[in-house]
Amino acid sequence: MISLSRKLGLLLAVAVICSTMTAFANQVVTLTFLGDGGTHYAETGPGSAYGTENTFPYYFSISGGSPTALVCDDLLNNINPPVTWQATVYNLGDIVQNGLPAGPPPLYFASGGVMLYEELGYLTQQLYLSGTTSADQAYINWAIWDFTLGITPTDPNVLPYYDAALNNYKNGDYSNVLIYTPNSGSVPKNGPQEFLGVPEAHTSSLVAAGLLGLVALML
Repeated sequence: MISLSRKLGLLLAVAVICSTMTAFANQVVTLTFLGDGGTHYAETGPGSAYGTENTFPYYFSISGGSPTALVCDDLLNNINPPVTWQATVYNLGDIVQNGLPAGPPPLYFASGGVMLYEELGYLTQQLYLSGTTSADQAYINWAIWDFTLGITPTDPNVLPYYDAALNNYKNGDYSNVLIYTPNSGSVPKNGPQEFLGVPEAHTSSLVAAGLLGLVALML
């Protein structure tokens, strides 16, 4: 029979592990843009209307934490480091289950519905996969922008990722995708932007804490 203390330890460990995918969800955080470390890439092909852009990763300090890589879903606004703003964090898994948040703040691309954010979530997860090259990350970021711009890409490097999102977004589990929406709302040209991310570093630390709790049960 497991002792009461061990049962409590087990419950704590499970709770910590389960909390990894919803950490910070629906909380207000402070985003400080530290700079981008991505590839400078211009989407090509007939009808491409935008020039060379910095692509994923964009590095932020979240409420004073260590640098975290996020991806921008908003091509029309521009930011330059150092700049800081307040953002509300939404969990995409919650949105898939319960619908778009009423806000404030509303999601930047709420008019596209949950489906659009599922497509963005699918592509965001691809960015964080081990082995994804910097070139592929640039193509994936452009696919994200094409979705939010309402454009079907003609760039042969971007189109396969765009099509993959169209064909596979319904099968995804997006409980590990967070959306950082500025509390100031969308602005016409320059200012805060909306970002998405998979909080790998934070998740890893919490999982480690949970595993330590499980190990304690063996002592």
